[in-house]
Amino acid sequence: MNKKILVVDDSPSIIDLLRIRLGSRGYFVLTACNGKEAMDIYHSQELDLIILDITMPEMGGDEVLKTIRKLELAQGIERGKGIPIIMLTVNKEAWMDSFTDGCSSYVLKTYGGNKILEKVEEALK
Repeated sequence: MNKKILVVDDSPSIIDLLRIRLGSRGYFVLTACNGKEAMDIYHSQELDLIILDITMPEMGGDEVLKTIRKLELAQGIERGKGIPIIMLTVNKEAWMDSFTDGCSSYVLKTYGGNKILEKVEEALK
């Protein structure tokens, strides 16, 4: 069965790029354009990985990350054993808090699709 990845970003061009790149590698890609939509999908789907933009309207990626990690702890899932979450950002400093909050990895948007694919494959090992 194909791994199911949720891509969350408020930029349609980033979503399209990742849908194409990940889809060409055989991943099943779901998308959301804000954190609220991401949480709805998280609650309704069995996901293998989330790629999450930090800065978004309605509910930012940092808030989504914290919420998911709290839900996992409430379910008895140990820190570091939950769903892998890769944070996307344009700001080098913005990802630092995400590591404290439990993200698996981060990618600067300026690195492009190849770096993201590397991080995805690494996270799903």
